[in-house]
Amino acid sequence: MLNAEPLQSIIKCLTITLEISIIFFLIFFPTINRLPVFRVLFRIGHRITTMMLPVSLPLFFVYVFTISGIMIASKFSSLPFNSFLLAFSLSTKIFLYTLFPALIIHLTCLLIMSILKSTHKIQYERFGILSQWGTKTRAYKRAINWVPVVSEKLLPVLKSLTTNRPTLNILAPAANDGTEELDLAQSFSQLTQRKIRMQTSDASPMKHQKTLNTPTVEFTYEQCDAFELPNKIKELQDIIYDPKGILWFTFGKDKKLLPALQLFYNLLTHDGIVIIDAPDEQKRNQKKNRHRLYFGMKLRYYCESSTYTHIEKAFKPGSAASKLFTLEKVDGLSGPYGMVILRKVPADTLNQRKKEENVG
Repeated sequence: MLNAEPLQSIIKCLTITLEISIIFFLIFFPTINRLPVFRVLFRIGHRITTMMLPVSLPLFFVYVFTISGIMIASKFSSLPFNSFLLAFSLSTKIFLYTLFPALIIHLTCLLIMSILKSTHKIQYERFGILSQWGTKTRAYKRAINWVPVVSEKLLPVLKSLTTNRPTLNILAPAANDGTEELDLAQSFSQLTQRKIRMQTSDASPMKHQKTLNTPTVEFTYEQCDAFELPNKIKELQDIIYDPKGILWFTFGKDKKLLPALQLFYNLLTHDGIVIIDAPDEQKRNQKKNRHRLYFGMKLRYYCESSTYTHIEKAFKPGSAASKLFTLEKVDGLSGPYGMVILRKVPADTLNQRKKEENVG
């Protein structure tokens, strides 16, 4: 009986885990887009299993060493063999009842989100595994003095804009809570000695910065989808500030990227620009900080790839994206401060290209 116990534990664990995952799927798949309570419970379940995975992996190695130790010790010890078999059975159960359920439920969550095409939206919602992304990233940027450093290096870019208006119009269509955007507006105003009109929005409901109107900064916030902005924006914008925002969520796929670029193109002045993030890619470091984010710890670097990494391949010479914007890295910014400018191709140049294509 004792010899069969580990095998029985494996079969029992697999059976229970499979039953739970099926029930989990049948409960949450039809409800998370209909019932808010179930959506919250789903996010909590997904977060718990995601956090268990990095914990379960060390347990797996402990399990392997335990088995190895048991096999070696059983040959040299005077203790009854049943004692070692009992230890083997216990270590097997610990391993099976942590890693297997966490892994299977986690994969079930990924399957549900994939089928419903809502992976990234769910992860950033309250209790989602990335729900603290905005707060933790802003805290990291404050720690490295990000706004003053970036503002100073962006000053030549701001001065290159030909607008003669006393107010510089900036739009941030995916501003999260607007904290960083307000800090930038105040910094830009001080550096350029011009009034900054910063209009911010985000599609997700959240606590955000309040409206502010001073002689130097006019700041507004509105919850809305970015593609609703043409109906809400009264003036063309000099700058669209979009780090980890609308363009990031296109993942560089033309089907999503081109409509977003066309939206920005239509919202900008004739020589307007889009500012996006382009820090150095440190995949290993990003992965570590992603796990730190899962556990609510301080970030020591960014935990995601940059917008520039997602979209740069779409701007090959002759591509549809390159006909709307050109990419320029901001001089003097590297490491966690890296930024890239998308400079709008003038309308007359764009029209000339279209004529040449039609003739061809």
